[in-house]
Amino acid sequence: MKLLPLVLLASPVAPQEASAPRDLGPVLEEVLAGTEVPGIGGAVVTSEGLVALGVAGVRERGSDAKIQRDDLFHIGSCTKSMTATLLAMSVEAEKLRWDTTIAEGLPDLAKAMDEAWLGATLTQLLAHTAGMPENLLDYGNLGLAFLSRTKPMPMVRRKAVEGICAKPPLAQPGTAYLYSNFGYVTAGAMLERIEEKPWEELIRARLLEPLGMASAGFGPPEAPYFVEQDDAEPEEGQSGARQPRGHFPNGKVAKRFDNPPALGPAGTVHCTLADWAKYVRLHLRGARGEEGLLLKPETFAELHTPEPGTSYGFGWVHTERPWSQGEILMHDGSNMAWFAYLWMAPEEDFAVLVSCNRGGAAGQEAADAAAWRLIQGMVAEGDPGETRGD
Repeated sequence: MKLLPLVLLASPVAPQEASAPRDLGPVLEEVLAGTEVPGIGGAVVTSEGLVALGVAGVRERGSDAKIQRDDLFHIGSCTKSMTATLLAMSVEAEKLRWDTTIAEGLPDLAKAMDEAWLGATLTQLLAHTAGMPENLLDYGNLGLAFLSRTKPMPMVRRKAVEGICAKPPLAQPGTAYLYSNFGYVTAGAMLERIEEKPWEELIRARLLEPLGMASAGFGPPEAPYFVEQDDAEPEEGQSGARQPRGHFPNGKVAKRFDNPPALGPAGTVHCTLADWAKYVRLHLRGARGEEGLLLKPETFAELHTPEPGTSYGFGWVHTERPWSQGEILMHDGSNMAWFAYLWMAPEEDFAVLVSCNRGGAAGQEAADAAAWRLIQGMVAEGDPGETRGD
């Protein structure tokens, strides 16, 4: 789940009014042509709402079951800003502080912690500067226990934090940027303790449902975690999966594959593109200082500010491109079988969202190319080369 620079290609797509979302299918078909990616979906949203939406390709390699506009797409690490948003609600309620330490948030673990962890804060966890590891499988039996799909997730997350914090951090907290899914797992465990509910329940009740994201769930789109699901037949006249399936970098189908459920706060959400756009619109409006949202304007400002000395904070990468007058917030997401991109330009009042059902370089390149086509459709006037970022 490393963050990669946007590769800039050509050919603009004209923007549409929010009341009449444009079909992006033809554009995405062009992007998909000549690639080895089975399917892709994309959307464009402004502070007014959804302006464009489309899909192309098939749900599974070798199948004739075409991806539909209301199919589910995995968004991987783009989940991280959702977890930070959820935590911000508890900060506003004064149940947590951004400088709450792991020891304060999980006091029953404090005595067993390596002393270097005692000063690590919630903000550092969400900025990847706490010294947390990226891959828990390096921790032997602890990593294997984290793979559980049947035990209560708060218990699994807490045990993971206990095991990690019994050892010294990989770097002194606050001194180095080390991308870590487990920083977000730890933050999620702190939230679960203070709110006395699982992360899955909290994010659904406080974020997904208020935004009308009824399609959102956790895990592989074809077989969500925590839901009994049979192998129902696909639509009449089609073969293959009834929801898009991910594909590994080598092209093989990743049937029912995803990160373990306990990794939820760091990256297991799936949803339709239209529902993902509802969440992104929330942050686009928040970044533009609008009031009456789920959080206060000053809280959105905090969420959209990187940790000093880094370009990352609260689930957003901060960067610049010539096609935007102001700073851009972005993130990518991959579970090795999907690849997603989110680019948000508050000064230009739009964001583009893309997800495709293949991981690795092929998925990244296709998602990247699609994102650029959609961006150009919002900013290009004349020579599209003027908007290049290289």
